[in-house]
Amino acid sequence: MGRLLDAPDNKRDLHRAPTFLDGLLHISGRDAIACIVWDMSERGAKIGIGCDVPLPLYFEISLVDEDVRLPCEGRWRSGESVGVRFRLNRGS
Repeated sequence: MGRLLDAPDNKRDLHRAPTFLDGLLHISGRDAIACIVWDMSERGAKIGIGCDVPLPLYFEISLVDEDVRLPCEGRWRSGESVGVRFRLNRGS
């Protein structure tokens, strides 16, 4: 299992639109974990979770009002904030 990095300086090439959406993290073998999606782009998002929640490197996220699960890779973590990249292509 990998480890999430500390939050980097903001160097992303796509703008993330501010959101405030209820979401769920889906981790194999565990109950869904509630989260807030703070901002999102085509490639990833910043989510908020409880600071004591351990996360694996790979998991899925869904929005409460949407019927879709997005495979994710955790990229960084700072306290209750986690940056994720959507794994939409097998090559990414």
